[in-house]
Amino acid sequence: MRASRQFISITIIVSLFFLTGCGSSSSEPPEVAPQPIVTSYSVIGTIIGLGDNSVQVNNSNYDVSTSSFTLDGNSATYGELRLGMVVTIKGTRSTTNSTTNSTETADSVDYEDELEGPVSSIDLAAETFVVLGILVQVDGMTLFEGVTLDTLAVGNIVEVSGFRDSTDNSILATLVELESLSFSPGDEIEVKGTIADLDDVAQTFNIGSQLVDYSQAVIKDIPNDTLADGLSVEVKSDSDLVDDVLIASEIEGKDEEHDGNHGDEVEVEGIVSVYIDATDFEINGHPITTTSNTVYKNGNSDNIQQGVKLEVEGTLNADGILVAEEVEFKMSYDIKISAPISAIDSNEMTVTVLGIVVSINDLTVLKDDLDDVHSGLTFADLNIDDFVEIRASITDDLIMAGKLEREDHQNEVELEGVVDSSSQPDLMILGVNITTNANTQFEDDSDHYLTADTFFAIDLVGVIVEVEGVFDGSVLTASSVEIED
Repeated sequence: MRASRQFISITIIVSLFFLTGCGSSSSEPPEVAPQPIVTSYSVIGTIIGLGDNSVQVNNSNYDVSTSSFTLDGNSATYGELRLGMVVTIKGTRSTTNSTTNSTETADSVDYEDELEGPVSSIDLAAETFVVLGILVQVDGMTLFEGVTLDTLAVGNIVEVSGFRDSTDNSILATLVELESLSFSPGDEIEVKGTIADLDDVAQTFNIGSQLVDYSQAVIKDIPNDTLADGLSVEVKSDSDLVDDVLIASEIEGKDEEHDGNHGDEVEVEGIVSVYIDATDFEINGHPITTTSNTVYKNGNSDNIQQGVKLEVEGTLNADGILVAEEVEFKMSYDIKISAPISAIDSNEMTVTVLGIVVSINDLTVLKDDLDDVHSGLTFADLNIDDFVEIRASITDDLIMAGKLEREDHQNEVELEGVVDSSSQPDLMILGVNITTNANTQFEDDSDHYLTADTFFAIDLVGVIVEVEGVFDGSVLTASSVEIED
């Protein structure tokens, strides 16, 4: 067939040549516009930006003006999305052979929380709390709605979005939302995990350390309605715990496999849950392989290990395995600065806080805690004297913000980072001069109080220290100093 088509094409061209004359040079065939190449894509990741009918996940913005939305399986609207939600975006990407530009059109945006229920314990030092027996880990990029880790209380009902570490069923939280101060009849409680210690007689099983009574539960999407150890499920309840037992009203099977077709483009963010080697591992249930052509950012193949947080981009092969074109190791944002903005450089996209110049880029999460309508925050919205909390890391000698939140003004400022130098009664962090006095409280990394002499006897250079106090424009006078690691 191909040879026949080529023959016909040659015949037509030759015929045109003789019809227009051998000497003519004006009969070149018209250029054919390149045809767009349309591919399907699927993205699983954290919302880091919300614009005018657009959603930003990692490096890409998606047009959601015609998208469908679901939240926990229920129809929803764009206005219900929040920064920090882990979502699945599906759609089509249109490109041409003549350009690398692409149009991201999202067909659907789906969100499911990882956990919802009462807080049973809190560890401020470890930045963790427990809900329904599940350990929730907070880090520098975790966002909060209606509560903070410091104001969180036992009994509060919270909804958690994040990434599950299957090794211990813990969750690295990307968003923690306060649903209510305490349980009220009709509140929904949800927990996901793997069934263990199934007891058919008592009609109970465990998810992590949480005992579940399923005697009254409706079972959905489970073959033959038969529960078994090792089965991945979501348990829902509309009643409070009874003697620490979760009374299930519904148990739904959760398929760990991800749909998709050969050649689909897939981007997935999450924690390495299964690790065989650098060419055989899983994230969020996605089997992933790497090749000699895989590009690595912020690390290399030797750094891929169980429990590491990654973002992987690639295409599905015929076996449904994601072949990684790029593997990015997610940064840790160990620097914390809470203080008013003293200078803004719109050209360089920087803000100055405590005399520290902090860079902002397209991947910085900007959140306005003063705005209850969730309209979003842009760099242009920032003003001198705005009080902000920044989480940052040092990249290529720049202090790069991963997150900036505008907040109510506080009486004291805060700085957390690696100590540059120390000589009693002073120390320096990120170039900021810090002085202590007789009123300063000192603590070690176990929250034990120290004397000033004991504190400064420690080799502090290279140690992460948190300082709270008052900044006069050149010196931060510390009211408290605490070793963080």
